[in-house]
Amino acid sequence: MPFANFKVPEAALTARQKEEIVHRTTAMLWNTSPKRRVPTP
Repeated sequence: MPFANFKVPEAALTARQKEEIVHRTTAMLWNTSPKRRVPTP
């Protein structure tokens, strides 16, 4: 599974902005990963 690590200055983003980054990153990784998705044990 891909891993994303974003580093931004402390207090640069609101909680809502952080949540939006998580959702958009998840969607981007889901949409660009191979279609055969196998859960990790």
